[in-house]
Amino acid sequence: MNILTILADHDFNKVNHGKLIFMKLITVISTFLFPKKKKLYKGHFAVTRSLISGLINSGVKFFYNPISYNINSKTCIVLSGYKALNTAIYYKNIGTIDFIIAGPNIVVLPSDFKGLIADKNIDLCIVPSQWVKELYLQEEPSLKGRIEIWGAGVDCNFWKKKNNELTKWKKLNIILFYIKNIDDLIFIEYENFLLNKGFIIKKLYYGRYSTDEYLKVLQLVNIAIFFSKSESQGIALMEAWATDTPTLVWNPGQWISPKGIVHKSSSAPYLNVHTGTFFSNLNQFKKLINDFDKISVDYEPRQWVCNNFSDEISANKLLKITSNIESRQ
Repeated sequence: MNILTILADHDFNKVNHGKLIFMKLITVISTFLFPKKKKLYKGHFAVTRSLISGLINSGVKFFYNPISYNINSKTCIVLSGYKALNTAIYYKNIGTIDFIIAGPNIVVLPSDFKGLIADKNIDLCIVPSQWVKELYLQEEPSLKGRIEIWGAGVDCNFWKKKNNELTKWKKLNIILFYIKNIDDLIFIEYENFLLNKGFIIKKLYYGRYSTDEYLKVLQLVNIAIFFSKSESQGIALMEAWATDTPTLVWNPGQWISPKGIVHKSSSAPYLNVHTGTFFSNLNQFKKLINDFDKISVDYEPRQWVCNNFSDEISANKLLKITSNIESRQ
């Protein structure tokens, strides 16, 4: 397999080479000393961090946001940034790059940036889940045969319960409400139900907490309730599962595009019998809470996510996809 180049919001045409050489050195050192610092990873922090960490931990050689493409790398993965993708397409056109894999954080819809994600020079488009793949194919049929699902992983050594002790939920009393881009009126009836039953509720709003704050809350609660209209992957869910916290997920089942078009969607594409359960109304929610002692014995969220979506496993899944693309020619 060719040595990979990973691009994340990186435009060669506007690089200050002297400054970048210095910053690259600082980044390489800091990646090992401070692996959770967001400024080290461009694009979608969690996605870039997971892939870079997974490749490093797997002993795979790669280039990350290099100064220029005058390097020995014929396969380029563009994780994010339409300018970075345009740059990769330019280098492919002049023969420097042989293969381009694009996604999953470049566009919301395949029609964005004049249909850039479907450019004929792109060998493979990466999306984070099945419902997003179906949406892309519906909007851009030319992607058929060159679109694959790949999800980023989580650091199972960081996301864990205190002292790495797995939790079995003998008594449900402390609950997390994870709230993303919805009005408080949507979850108020669920909150009132739990408060009337004597539960303690901790709330976190998307974009208003640090990584360390999220971990501390997850280590405190017995279960997490997620309220989000849709998720392309749901990395915060996976982080919760890695701490062995099962999740109940509100799922309206549809996503409305910026153009007002309604698409079938999911609020937790990777939710399964090991990690939690969906609900869509108060009656379903009440039953899940009342029956929690019975159903919780089947939940094994940490075991499932660490066996399927650790950084290393996720990175190796992408390496396999990359090898398949390279073997076609």
